[in-house]
Amino acid sequence: MPSFSARALRTIVASAVLTTLSGVTADAAESHTRMVPCHDNAALISAVNEANAAGSGVIRLARKCTYILSRAFPGDYGDNALPAITGNITIEGNGATLARANTAPDMRILQVSGHGALTVENTTLTNGKLDPNFSFGGNAFVFVPTASLKLVHSRLTHGFARWGGGVLNDGPLEIDHSQITRNSTSYGGGGIWNRWTLLVKASEITANTGAVEIGGIATGGSTPGPTATATVRSSRVSDNRGSGIATDVHMTTDVIDSVVTGNTGTAAVPGGGVDNEGTTTLTRSQVVGNHSPSTGGGIYNVGTLRLVRTSVSRNTAGTDGGGIYNAIPGTVTLRHSAVYGNRPNNCAPPGTCPR
Repeated sequence: MPSFSARALRTIVASAVLTTLSGVTADAAESHTRMVPCHDNAALISAVNEANAAGSGVIRLARKCTYILSRAFPGDYGDNALPAITGNITIEGNGATLARANTAPDMRILQVSGHGALTVENTTLTNGKLDPNFSFGGNAFVFVPTASLKLVHSRLTHGFARWGGGVLNDGPLEIDHSQITRNSTSYGGGGIWNRWTLLVKASEITANTGAVEIGGIATGGSTPGPTATATVRSSRVSDNRGSGIATDVHMTTDVIDSVVTGNTGTAAVPGGGVDNEGTTTLTRSQVVGNHSPSTGGGIYNVGTLRLVRTSVSRNTAGTDGGGIYNAIPGTVTLRHSAVYGNRPNNCAPPGTCPR
């Protein structure tokens, strides 16, 4: 019978323990990943409930499957197609789509509540629809400041609500390499209505409509926080109806290495590309080819506007300030920036664009 030294025996025992623990860890990790077969809405709902109850989890959807959702769950300022997210959950979409059925009652796709933290990866949320008279977040809604939503390589499309056709956030929202497109509202914030903190990076906010104002990104609102902030980095805000980017009083928006183009204002609100009533800084960006029926084809400003290495060109306005219109008490600061080729003029009133 072979003999082992004490040292060798300790090594064998330690190796066996590590192997066992590794297996347990792998099994535990796998047990927290819930696989949802294609078209199995009941399994999807159960997966959300189980992940919420556990406090965390991964929900993996079937590759390129479209889940047609028809059951409504109680929500805030509108019902939801899934139970509200309250845990730390990741949805791995694998190219799947979560869609409200055309025959379903009015409801958005999802809501994040409580201390929920939801990451949506490689998934399309579409066809959310809510009451046009009073509702928040057509496809997605972050209900409270303690909740958060992150979209990665995902799309929000064809959502409808009173405010925030694609998404309305009262807590942190991050949009990373994603698209917010073809959403609409009966009032404002066709793509995004941001009322807390927003980070958009390497993404497209395009072809959204605000019936009264702000088709692309709106930052502002009296609740839940008085000082909402937005950062738009390396992104494109284009072809929205009702202004591309709007910032309310006391709010702050930073646009960096981005393009604001092809947006159109409404008769009610000036500013085709940018409408600033708070503090907006554009750095190494372009505001090009936007239109306002009234003033401020490129930018309408009544707050604090700073342009750093930014160009404002080929924008048009129906009356005045094709490039930039600055209303009292607004201030405009240009650093290494250019305003040119706009119609009927570049800047209004005279002296708006300091050299």
